Amino acid sequence: MKGLFILLLLFTVQISFSQNIKGIEISEERKEKLLSVIKTPLFVEESLMTIEEYNDFYIPIYLNNDTLVDFIFIGPSGAESNTVNIFLNKGQNFHLIKSELGNIKKIEKSFPDSPVEFLFNQYGCCDDPINYFQIWTMNNERIEESEKYYFLEKTMIPENFGFQFAIKVKNTPYYLRATPEIINENFSDYYEKGNIISEFSEGDIGFVLDSTSDRTGRVWYFVAMKKPQEKRFHNYSIYWDQNWLGWISGRFVEIIN
Repeated sequence: MKGLFILLLLFTVQISFSQNIKGIEISEERKEKLLSVIKTPLFVEESLMTIEEYNDFYIPIYLNNDTLVDFIFIGPSGAESNTVNIFLNKGQNFHLIKSELGNIKKIEKSFPDSPVEFLFNQYGCCDDPINYFQIWTMNNERIEESEKYYFLEKTMIPENFGFQFAIKVKNTPYYLRATPEIINENFSDYYEKGNIISEFSEGDIGFVLDSTSDRTGRVWYFVAMKKPQEKRFHNYSIYWDQNWLGWISGRFVEIIN
């Protein structure tokens, strides 16, 4: 529950950085000098790009409560995904405290002495359709990770979403879908039953992050569904007992707060 609470808390606040995360403003000369102590990357050694081009992927930011400039690298990894590297400034050098394939979607730091929170997004490798979101939180010089919130390829993710209210499912089975519409066949190679991701049961709980209506007037909720009470159909059965993101009809759900 702690991880879910942190995720929903982040969704309720105004995000300080957009997809093009800018961080703090420093001169190019100062940035180049600071980054000079970090090992020259393979991309530069093999002349795949210049050091200036590579340095553009470093975002200067204050990650803790000192006045030293830290860096987040979000850029090429040599594989199909970006890599995320988080460097903490120790005065004479930088410590790499986190390295992961994926992307940072949002960053939140409400006050100078509040912890930095990252909305991390990892896409499946090598045509794997399973992806996830996760909250990373700075704790002193460590990164703490929340639970993962999975979603399947082809899931429609709203551009901006935030926690609105909780719901309880009132029908069995009840479907979590990739898009806010009823499609029962010919949706995608990754799906067995139209756009259905999984089935849930009466009493299962979800958290509404966004909503829309289809052409018939049916209300659809974009939800973070908690782990289900019982095993039912899932496109990827080994993940049936995880937190999932998707769309659920508002017809047979109850608002519980």
